[in-house]
Amino acid sequence: MSATKTTIWDWIRDLAKEAHANRDADRYHMVRLFYDAMQMMSTDPKQSQAMLTQARREAVLLSHDWFMLLCDHWLCQIAVNKLPDYERARTLAEEAVREAMSPKYNGLPQRVCVFDDLVGVYQGLDPLGYAAEIEDACAQMERYQPDPYSCAHCLRAIRIDHDLEHGRLEEAKSGALAGLKAPERTDHYPPLYYLSLCHIAFAEGDFAGMAHWAGAGHVFHGRMGEERTNIELMMWSALAHARLGDRSKALASYRAARFAAKTLGRAMSPRYYDALAEYQKALGRDKLALIARDQQLPTLGGATHLECQCRLDRLRLLVKLGRPYDEELDALRAIAAKLRDPAAVLAMAGEALTHSP
Repeated sequence: MSATKTTIWDWIRDLAKEAHANRDADRYHMVRLFYDAMQMMSTDPKQSQAMLTQARREAVLLSHDWFMLLCDHWLCQIAVNKLPDYERARTLAEEAVREAMSPKYNGLPQRVCVFDDLVGVYQGLDPLGYAAEIEDACAQMERYQPDPYSCAHCLRAIRIDHDLEHGRLEEAKSGALAGLKAPERTDHYPPLYYLSLCHIAFAEGDFAGMAHWAGAGHVFHGRMGEERTNIELMMWSALAHARLGDRSKALASYRAARFAAKTLGRAMSPRYYDALAEYQKALGRDKLALIARDQQLPTLGGATHLECQCRLDRLRLLVKLGRPYDEELDALRAIAAKLRDPAAVLAMAGEALTHSP
């Protein structure tokens, strides 16, 4: 398979054309399954997962290693972003990375993608505990990237999230602003950078900045594939305006975000629930903030780090509301025990209890 293609997708299109021209029904069916799975990934991820699994089986039968690894990448994407199941995602990503180290994948454009998958899994499970592994995966991505333009955004996004988790806010902000100025920019990426800038503004307590970034990102609504990004931007806008005292704008953004989320009919990103809970708290509605965290919990799919953050906020809210919290504290301790170093989470839990009435 030639590696001298203009985009990472060209070899797949060429494979379909070659199979059709050669009347190779088996290979053509394998590629057709993949394309159909991609088309329905957002609307019917379960069916997409089933079709990718079948396409992978057919790739194995046809001894088409490149296509098998391609399917592994997208199955991992579903297990992280569409039907969250982090244990499944970890198994998929770790096995795919081990497989991708083989020289037989030299030239495969999507080889780099499985390292990106592994980083995404580790960031959901334990970004501090897996810091060294994340750095190693980034180094492998830089080594194997087939096209610096296609892969620059993925690498930059990883670095931004990594810096944010480690409290390196200036570095994270510099990365996001660099992404907005990048020459390889397309309409797909700016909303993601604006979203990162909202996350950074929240960490800084800069709600005027948050309102600016959320508004700037929202102009891309409808011009990119990931609708959840646009909806999350609306919810950060609602929080920003609530904290700035503009209840009219806050309510308008909140209603737009909630309506869009309900219409989409899928679980939202973890950060969406962060913004939703903080919006309710900004308006003094701690009971509704707790409900937001209740809604978030079943969407996390075993992402240890994300569940710790959710349960920490639930614990704080239960304490503040004067409700029983022993069960929540036990659940938090149990999930924190899965971290490589749970000390920081347990310390925050202890701090939350000091505010108990």
